[in-house]
Amino acid sequence: MEPALLIHLLLLDGKGGLISRICESAKPNSAGPLQEALEQYLKSVPKVHGTQPTMGQNMLALLRTASDLRREMQDSHIALEHLLLAAVQLSSNDPLKKALNNVGLDNKNIKEAVNKIRGNKKVTSRSSEGTYEALSKYARDLTKAAEHGELAP
Repeated sequence: MEPALLIHLLLLDGKGGLISRICESAKPNSAGPLQEALEQYLKSVPKVHGTQPTMGQNMLALLRTASDLRREMQDSHIALEHLLLAAVQLSSNDPLKKALNNVGLDNKNIKEAVNKIRGNKKVTSRSSEGTYEALSKYARDLTKAAEHGELAP
């Protein structure tokens, strides 16, 4: 398994998925083209059938970097944002890193997007990502609606 496949699968969660939300926050309209680029790359890679899936060296590097980022960010678990941040730190010849760069995603804008989405929350459980932006996902901003004339008198 390679990093490009992992991020591609995480992007399949769609617009509501954390990886897509981070990409879109970092650079608007980047998640779709990133998913398409990864899909094209994955179609071009030879397939191996009949064996147990194994992790390649790039995947191991991604996981090590994600673990380092987890410690740096003082989190107790590796979260999806750690994986995406680790992806932009892969070697420049990695297909995932190239795809991220081609759609305008880099360490700086992804880190800013993660901070915006996450706020000051720490990853303290296996489901911490579900609490990010909870208010905006599950509630209606009445002040904003009133400013746009969307409330009935």
